[in-house]
Amino acid sequence: MARQGTELKTEISAGASVRGTLRGAEDLVVRGRVEGTITLDGALFVEAGGVVKADVTADRVMIAGALVGDVTARTSIEIAAQGRVIGDLVAPSLRTEPGARFAGQLSIGDEVAPREARPEPEVRVAPPPKPVEIAEPEAPTERPRSSTPVTTFSPTKTPHDERKKRRVVIKKRSR
Repeated sequence: MARQGTELKTEISAGASVRGTLRGAEDLVVRGRVEGTITLDGALFVEAGGVVKADVTADRVMIAGALVGDVTARTSIEIAAQGRVIGDLVAPSLRTEPGARFAGQLSIGDEVAPREARPEPEVRVAPPPKPVEIAEPEAPTERPRSSTPVTTFSPTKTPHDERKKRRVVIKKRSR
């Protein structure tokens, strides 16, 4: 990712991990991992291999690594071919290279207004369900015993083989 005429002052190197709120007037290069909130007067560079899980506000944001969070840039946002972004983007200008991936909402315009806080979704709690009564099964009743010791059953013709007839004999046990 090109950094034309920019002298970089702060770097989070590969293997380093930072959690919390980062604020500064200079540019920031992330080759490691950052979680939290980033507010810069300068530019943010997320290099290949760098991971940022934060809401970002900066003058310019360039992403060649992974960024998860909402981004507000005062001048531009650039996503390189290997860059991955999940979150909402707000900037006057957006540039993406072929192969860049982005999932979220995009707002592009001449004037970037500060993001308004999103209203919390209204949560309604449903009343508890009414208890369901389950009836106990009735005790089985004894069937009257038949005096006939043998029952014969002849099914109708089956659709698969009409030539065969089956005869089933069921014998009742005597006690």
